[in-house]
Amino acid sequence: MGYALLSRCAAIISTITSNRQTENLSISFKNRAITALRERLARMQYGQADLAICWDIYALFSAEIATHNFAAAQVHGKFLRQILQREDGCVIETDTRFRHAVMYYDIQRASLSLTRPSFDLSRWLTEFLPGTGLQESGLMVALPPIAIDSSVPNDILRNILIDTKEWLTI
Repeated sequence: MGYALLSRCAAIISTITSNRQTENLSISFKNRAITALRERLARMQYGQADLAICWDIYALFSAEIATHNFAAAQVHGKFLRQILQREDGCVIETDTRFRHAVMYYDIQRASLSLTRPSFDLSRWLTEFLPGTGLQESGLMVALPPIAIDSSVPNDILRNILIDTKEWLTI
């Protein structure tokens, strides 16, 4: 993961400074990170992925996005989807910080490359939201009752408010 983070930092610096040496350094670090990840994956059995592997793939994912290599980032996003949203329903325990980071970069990649997100967003919402962040932090939050009536003049805005209120109470 260290090489991937160095690659991302070097890519950001090369974007800011237009320094060719830093860009080459970013590519070198990324190659080392990919080699290390391949070696770790080769030693694993099928279905043994854990949070550490997820962080390693995420680090490469974010490094590819920093270099605007969206095709490679999409591949890493698909790897993460295969681990986090498995077809057999097996779930890897992740923390809120990891999920937020992955979703942030996936949406950023999709927006910049004008492609679909790597993850099934409907499934993401039902599996990871609502409430998981609050549950992990141990906070108990109750929303105050809010009456949404005809005082909201716009029908579209009223429906958005009603739908948001229903979503938050789930």
